[in-house]
Amino acid sequence: MLLGAFRTILALTIGAWIVKNEIMDSAAWEQLIGALMIAAPIIWSVVDKHISEKYAKERESVALNAGITISNRQPNLITPPVDPVDAPAAIKSVAAQ
Repeated sequence: MLLGAFRTILALTIGAWIVKNEIMDSAAWEQLIGALMIAAPIIWSVVDKHISEKYAKERESVALNAGITISNRQPNLITPPVDPVDAPAAIKSVAAQ
């Protein structure tokens, strides 16, 4: 739906201006819009994957540190907080025990 709206805006507003001012003919403009409609989801997917992986590490760190806080309430058991970068390795080491 979002890409459809984006395509319509490109075709009607920007495209009309470009064709009217003879910067590009309508066939070339339509091909360019088609290429953008193919490239946009690919770029969005890569960016979204990068962002979601970053937040996944932070969520793991928060959950792990919450568990550490709860376990630190027990006598003779003190564990320092875990950095988001180290959270996946810490989770694997606990699961291996």
